[in-house]
Amino acid sequence: MPTLVFFVTDGAPDSGTKQRVKQLLVDAADKPVFWQFIGVNGFRPTFLEELDEMPGRVLDNVGLTAFDGESATDEAWFGEVLREFVTSWLPAARSAGIVASGG
Repeated sequence: MPTLVFFVTDGAPDSGTKQRVKQLLVDAADKPVFWQFIGVNGFRPTFLEELDEMPGRVLDNVGLTAFDGESATDEAWFGEVLREFVTSWLPAARSAGIVASGG
């Protein structure tokens, strides 16, 4: 079964953690897990953008959405947060055999 992990943040990790996080995401790229990072209160650090664009993965298993505190409807918010998981990652994971066609 595919798994969607939401990670909500308003700050970057310390510098000692960044390389470890990158390696864990690369190692998990062949697993049925998609990591959706959500920056809140206008927070969109370079580090999260690096994770979203990181090379060396079987599949792009990371998405990034940032919200700046503006009010959004529930429909718009969830649509944006789920967009990459539904339209890009899930079909690619199925094609690669990481997720079964029915999953």
